[in-house]
Amino acid sequence: MRSIDREFSSPREQPTSGRGWLWFGVLGGAIAWLLHLLLAYGIAEFGCASSFRDLRLGGFSGVTWLEGLATLLSLLLAGFASLVAQRNRTALADQIQAAQSDASDPRLFMARSGVLTSRLFLFVIVVQSLPILYYLRECGT
Repeated sequence: MRSIDREFSSPREQPTSGRGWLWFGVLGGAIAWLLHLLLAYGIAEFGCASSFRDLRLGGFSGVTWLEGLATLLSLLLAGFASLVAQRNRTALADQIQAAQSDASDPRLFMARSGVLTSRLFLFVIVVQSLPILYYLRECGT
């Protein structure tokens, strides 16, 4: 069985090798969203109940800064998953086209699904962050 990496001529054409990267492309955005959901809830709930809300930096409370940091990290994780999935999709589509083989390769399906799901969850994280920041006004933003 040949490795996927040996079938490509340049490193730019190579997918991020391994099944783990395919699965990361599919599930990375969902995991980022789940982490954001849990972190946002925890930060808002416990941050507003503690004296951390009184900490001020640049006109915003410490809770707001933590929420922004959690959102940024989640967006980076979902964006990276999307890039990995896109790279895999492009490389696998080129490989299938060059080999003139069946386009129903499960790896290509996973890569395409990863592009869709990671970008969807990237959007969900952004949309989910807006009401969180709105309701933090009551916490002392």
